[in-house]
Amino acid sequence: MNTNREVSTPQPPEDSRQIGEWARAYGQNGALDRVIHEPVRLRIMAILSGVDRADFKFFLSTLGLSKGNLASHIDKLERAGYVEVHKSFLGKVPHTEYRLTATGRSALASYWAALDAIRSAFTDRPRGAN
Repeated sequence: MNTNREVSTPQPPEDSRQIGEWARAYGQNGALDRVIHEPVRLRIMAILSGVDRADFKFFLSTLGLSKGNLASHIDKLERAGYVEVHKSFLGKVPHTEYRLTATGRSALASYWAALDAIRSAFTDRPRGAN
C-alpha cells in the first residue's frame, strides 16, 4: 500500500489583497486535515509520531489536560483511524496506551506536506510583491 499522498497546492493570487481569502479557501478545501489541525490533536499526533506508543498518564502530564479533555481528543483521533487504543491492566490498575496507525502516519505526513506547501507559497514570493 502506498502511504505517500501528494498534495497539490493551488498558487496564491498575485494581488496580496486576495491572499487572505485564498488562504481561508485553501484551508477549507480539505488540504489541511481538520481533525489533525486542532492544536491538542496535532500535539498528540506529533508525539506519537516520534515514539512506538505512549500512555494516558504520559499525555496527561505532558499536555496538561483534564482526563475528560484528553479522552475526547483521543476519541476523535481513534474514530478517524489515526490512533489505536490498547487498554489493559497492570495488576489491578487500568492502563491505556496509544499508538499511531499507518493511516495516522500517512495523514500526518500529508498534513505536514500541505502546511509546507501553504508556507512556501508565501515565503517563496519576493518581498514587496502585490
